[in-house]
Amino acid sequence: SRYGRRTNNRNSKATRSGRLHGSISPVGNIDVDATAKSKDFFYADELSMAAIGKFLSAIWWMFTLVLFAQYTANFAAVLTVDRKNMPFNSFEELGNQSDYKFGAILGGSTMQFFKYSRIETFRRLWEAMLNQTPTAFVEKNEDGVLRALQEKYVFLMESATLDYQVTQNCNLTRVGNVVLGSNGYRSKWREKLTRQILDLNEKGIIMMLKETWWKKRQQ
Repeated sequence: SRYGRRTNNRNSKATRSGRLHGSISPVGNIDVDATAKSKDFFYADELSMAAIGKFLSAIWWMFTLVLFAQYTANFAAVLTVDRKNMPFNSFEELGNQSDYKFGAILGGSTMQFFKYSRIETFRRLWEAMLNQTPTAFVEKNEDGVLRALQEKYVFLMESATLDYQVTQNCNLTRVGNVVLGSNGYRSKWREKLTRQILDLNEKGIIMMLKETWWKKRQQ
């Protein structure tokens, strides 16, 4: 019928329209896929550049570590050779050699220790100091350090002062770690001072002050 044909025409138009839209859909998918693929390529380029950057950075750090290790090894070797070249590493060996002279501050506590010591090794060292020419004794720490730098001279001094001098001049070397004497004077302030010193040490204040004042300042 007429209506039937119209209905068929409408259906055919709808069918053609559906087929038409159906033919457009794949094109839209292609556009979307192309966009997605182009983004993938863009991300791949970024990832490649990032990987190259990380690789170059790793190579640089490896080179730095190798260079640092080489320097440290050479530095340690120099220190070891210098220490081996010293003809003594103890007071006993110091007294048995003749290449180096040795002395202390005139009238200082170190000199007094050797002077009144009853230990045979220290008594021999004291006698050797008395017989040295020129004199084995100096007026102050600076003079002893200067002689140690300019001559074959061993300057005997208190450990705290010695450690400070070593931090100020890399050409100085501490040989041995022997406590010559430790005296108690029965001070009534001993217990309070001990507690305060321990408290400052536990809080890291003593170490902080040591780093501040003992660390060599750049000129």
